[in-house]
Amino acid sequence: MKDVSAAFVALEELRGGPPAGTLTAIVEALAISSTKYAPVNYDYPDDEVISAEDQAALDGLPLLSQSIVERREKTKDGTLIKVVGPIWGRIVDILRTDWNAAYQLPPERFEELVAGAFEREGYHDVILTPRSGDCGRDVIAVRRGVGSIKIITSVKRYAANRKVPHDDIRALVGVLNCEQDASKGMLVTTSRFPARIEQERFLAPLFPHRLELMDGPQLLKWLCRLRRN
Repeated sequence: MKDVSAAFVALEELRGGPPAGTLTAIVEALAISSTKYAPVNYDYPDDEVISAEDQAALDGLPLLSQSIVERREKTKDGTLIKVVGPIWGRIVDILRTDWNAAYQLPPERFEELVAGAFEREGYHDVILTPRSGDCGRDVIAVRRGVGSIKIITSVKRYAANRKVPHDDIRALVGVLNCEQDASKGMLVTTSRFPARIEQERFLAPLFPHRLELMDGPQLLKWLCRLRRN
């Protein structure tokens, strides 16, 4: 494992890619079952943290290439899922060690990570929508019974320096207004939102009961809380 880690460090230096230790931390995390975690750094780097070549290398790593969820029966909106607990938990452990790893997850894995979080939160039906033709909905979460609720979620795995644009938020509101049985819309991202977005005239009345925005630090706190449960 040390030889593999050293190879990744050399790769980083040659390519001038991710900050030293980012990929190494991921590789080493795959080989251990428990560890003490360093405090999470919420500072956003100025540039992309990974090249296309390094993304391809990461996709080949066993843990990151495995599906985080089991796909079950089809529905009119997509596929019901059940989280694969050990894999989901190990990826959360990696993110708690180094949040930069979130930008290195393939987009479909990031959607699965969020879908798994809804299931861990206790939602009865969690649906992953198709990769295309999803009408801006990536994850649908339904809680049945008293106080039943249906949340439509848009998931954006954006680079740290790329804010979610206003249009992405307005698009979700448009979908929410068209989907009459939806209770609430959520937009979950690895990055952040424009300043004072919750004060925007036409969006302000929707917070927090009809619309919720979850940025990178909030997402990490949610994942870590669910991991402890």
